[in-house]
Amino acid sequence: MENAVRGDVGLRIDLERPRSGDGAGRESTSTDVLRIRYATDVYTAPTVERIARRLERILLTVEEDPEIRVGDIDLLDAAERTALAPATGPPPVTERLLPEILTDAALRTPAATAVSCGETRIDYRELDERSNRLARMLVERGAGPERFVAIGMARSVDSIVSIWAVAKTGAAFVPVDPAYPPVRIEYMLRDCGAVLGLTTTGERSLLPGTVPWTAVDDPEVVTETTRYTGSPVTDTDRCAPARSDQPAYLIYTSGSTGQPKGVVVTHGGLSNLVAHTRTLADHDARVWHGTSPSFDLAVLELLVAFGSAAHLVIGPPDASAGDDLAHALRAERITHFCTTPAVLATIDPAVPEDLSFVSVGGEDCPAWLVPAWLVEKWAPGRRMVNGYGPSEITVQMASEDLVPGRPVTAGTLGPGFRSVVLDTRLNPVPPGPASRIASTSRRRPLLRRPACSMC
Repeated sequence: MENAVRGDVGLRIDLERPRSGDGAGRESTSTDVLRIRYATDVYTAPTVERIARRLERILLTVEEDPEIRVGDIDLLDAAERTALAPATGPPPVTERLLPEILTDAALRTPAATAVSCGETRIDYRELDERSNRLARMLVERGAGPERFVAIGMARSVDSIVSIWAVAKTGAAFVPVDPAYPPVRIEYMLRDCGAVLGLTTTGERSLLPGTVPWTAVDDPEVVTETTRYTGSPVTDTDRCAPARSDQPAYLIYTSGSTGQPKGVVVTHGGLSNLVAHTRTLADHDARVWHGTSPSFDLAVLELLVAFGSAAHLVIGPPDASAGDDLAHALRAERITHFCTTPAVLATIDPAVPEDLSFVSVGGEDCPAWLVPAWLVEKWAPGRRMVNGYGPSEITVQMASEDLVPGRPVTAGTLGPGFRSVVLDTRLNPVPPGPASRIASTSRRRPLLRRPACSMC
């Protein structure tokens, strides 16, 4: 291996055969030489050494079996295979159901503010008791384990109470953004087969009559819920026992490759995700809830807040990006903000002065944004994290702290995850080549598509 002249070709690989003889009449017995020249401002010596070892492995394999397909050559040595096939995260934590995760926050800080939306705010005790009463009413109306309940409302205190209530029945909640096109809403409701739906009086007209709707702010419904006790909901109150392998929520994909697909997420992976989110926030955090409820980034917002018994601040619908969002974050003294790279790029980082933590995810972190804008502008003075993972493995499987000048990767696996990076033939590959990630966690197939997977 040789260092190339700065500004020369970044990496050049040659297979050279030494000249015959040494000029003194003696024949050379040297074998062919693999010579690599590289630019030190582009490649490091350890990186080039790894390239050399893999090239040597390829050449020796071909020499031994000239008929082998190039794609079938194993690029990993024994040590790499042990470390990477599969890579593993920290040990999984004890499984808990979603309602147990939520009520744990109410037990820890009952008098602390749980949710606020403009001038409306409720503490954890009120959120817990209101959702217990609503849950008991929903059980009588058919909600329970292995059943789906649609929540057709925009972000609000009522939507959060409804999510808590559905979780406590053992049913899986299906977030339906009323702002979606009617055709999409109709498809989602028919596809999921929800036994009932929750909405508000102001949003009921935006929703089709595909499921029986209950407007949770209807005075008659509010009066009806008061006849139920606010004590904790247990399996004795449910129509069947709740288990960790049952659905916790159902989220639909964007439909960019066809019809939206229903991703069934069980309770099993939630505890591992919360174990991670607790490293991001504590009970003093003010967490922004500004994502569409039908986007699973909204689930991350909820778990960052409720997993640490923190304060969830619901953003107004007109503060979705740019200056409106920046000033809303500042006015609400937001400390924790989960968003997409595209939205973050529209905000002046100097405006939300209380922001101490930013997580980006939900889409690729574009190379043209990372060093020049997102990381260099946002990471200094605060913690910035990139999260990676498809919806079906409970929001995200890995994350990485972002540092200016450092490449963005998928990051470190979260608790309970095993992952292997595969080539197009689904063979394990070393770091570097174009590849796809296959992971294992507690999950179910896509709804009504048992043979399909998203990763």
